[in-house]
Amino acid sequence: MTSTGFIWDSQMLEHKCLWDTEHPERPERITSVIARCQELGLLNRCKILAPRKATEAEIAAVHSPAQFGTLDKICSSNNNNMGKFEQLELEAAASKYDSVYFHPSTCDSALLASGSAIELTQNILDDKIRNGMASIRPPGHHAMESTFSGYCFFNNVAIAARQALASGRAKRILIVDWDVHHGQGTQQLFYDDPRSLNLIMPQLHKLNSRSSYKMRNRKNYKESKNWGPTTPYVRIERMFFVRVFYISTHRYENGLFWPNLKESNYNWIGDGEGIGFNCNIPLNKIGMGNTEFWHQILLPLAFQFNPDLVLISAGFDSALNDPKPIADPMPELVETLLNCMTVLQSHWTLGLGLKESKQGADLCVHVPTLRYDYVPVQLDKYPTRDGNPVTSFEECSPHDDRLNQLILTTNLAVPSSKLGIAFSVAANYDSSPKFKQSLSITGEIQIGLEPELKFSRPSGLMAAIVGGQCTSGIAIMSKVETIEVCKYAMDVLKLARILFIDWNGESDIAKGTLLKNPRVLYVSMRETSCQLTSGINFRWVENNNDDVSDANYLAALASVILPIAYEWCPDLILVAGPEEGREGGYGFCALPTSPAGFSKWQSIFGFEFTEQCLLPTLCRAVFGKATTEFFQQQC
Repeated sequence: MTSTGFIWDSQMLEHKCLWDTEHPERPERITSVIARCQELGLLNRCKILAPRKATEAEIAAVHSPAQFGTLDKICSSNNNNMGKFEQLELEAAASKYDSVYFHPSTCDSALLASGSAIELTQNILDDKIRNGMASIRPPGHHAMESTFSGYCFFNNVAIAARQALASGRAKRILIVDWDVHHGQGTQQLFYDDPRSLNLIMPQLHKLNSRSSYKMRNRKNYKESKNWGPTTPYVRIERMFFVRVFYISTHRYENGLFWPNLKESNYNWIGDGEGIGFNCNIPLNKIGMGNTEFWHQILLPLAFQFNPDLVLISAGFDSALNDPKPIADPMPELVETLLNCMTVLQSHWTLGLGLKESKQGADLCVHVPTLRYDYVPVQLDKYPTRDGNPVTSFEECSPHDDRLNQLILTTNLAVPSSKLGIAFSVAANYDSSPKFKQSLSITGEIQIGLEPELKFSRPSGLMAAIVGGQCTSGIAIMSKVETIEVCKYAMDVLKLARILFIDWNGESDIAKGTLLKNPRVLYVSMRETSCQLTSGINFRWVENNNDDVSDANYLAALASVILPIAYEWCPDLILVAGPEEGREGGYGFCALPTSPAGFSKWQSIFGFEFTEQCLLPTLCRAVFGKATTEFFQQQC
């Protein structure tokens, strides 16, 4: 299960617009991707999967029977003798739908795209691959239950999700959609999904008045307005069974950007049994970054939802990795994030500072406002030509220069070992056969050498990771050795910036040179005193640092530590864990310096503890294996 799968089929290249050779949805969209992957040797690292067509039954699990029949009829009737008249017939058929074109091969290509998405997903669920990419077209996330839309005919990601649910091997599926356009089709298909979960709540969550908006070809598709200053926030305890959670970030401009729908706004959070399982992050201004979305919304929701499977609608029409330092978030983005967190906070734990304040304290409540500027126009016939923007050479040139710079500076080298393990001389660990056997997860584990030097094993492992010989590692070492390793990183490896995260809260760890050194940024996750005046210190006053919940730690990590780390871009992250007997340990994780920031993680975690079941559990996590049941069995 260590390989990455890749699937595509050259037959999908036959689908093209016959009356507009410069149409944006053309074969070059994937041929350029394939060519670049082959040039870099990436496909040689992947397990190439055999594509197949989706069956009519698999399509019908998501779409209405007419969806398949209509497409098959349009393409079949023009399959032979493609002359001028037949092209006109295809264009006339396309004018009945918003932003689509037809080709005699469209139905076969669409079936191949959906079938390939299913095949990739099933290989992941069968543990044949760890993850994968389907380079397929035509795309799918705009395709609705009974309507073609936005270059899309069958909703590939929704079809793959349905088949994963039907197999019984995935009960919670997270769909992340980062295309520049909102995937209204995917949202519609799961908005009030009857595949239910049990809700255990002290009382029914009261809703304010709700206005219904009938979407094309879908009844009971309603706008959720269960938010507002008077809304009683009732924590809903959820026992998850079968569920799909759809999260989309997209350009919106208050409805002025296609698909120009009200339901693309932040207040559409699901309906019926699907309420709370739809999250839209509409961007109302161009040029916004995406890191705040990841930190404040996506990561907290994903951790709480705990999906069995993550499916990504990876639209790259808005992607350009910017190597310059991360700027302050735009006010429009802050407004959007606060709106999203407010409407979802009765269903999920999101953000720091959004919870109700204690009695007597100042209460700062964000009140969302709705804005929709688009004036809908009913069309009997959609335009089929000259509707796509043309980008000039002058506009493309700066982006091309930045992309070329990224190509030159991106390191795609793969270390010879995925996981390294080092035991320091001072560490006292159980060398029983059972313990050693639990560490033998794969043959890729690399043991640190040079035992004659006091700190050679942890420091040597760090040097191997920083030097690109090992992807990540685990070291057992003492508290004192952790500080020595930090000094080794600065003095010997000449690392310029070190982020020191102290999960123990013992301020004596950070005394001396660490806090005073400008090359070290110190973060205390469980500060027990008020004596530290520098660095970043979390003091959980409400419960005196005892039994701090995972949600609190996650909020601290996502809302504070990760944003700072992304901007500071440290060469090394040093993690000091809890004392012996607590769950955690001492260690360090190394990150390579690159203009792309944290695009590639390398890590070492070190431990000093007696509960040694944590070590093999962490090994499994590094290799992408399930950990919960394994941890319970070991401990």
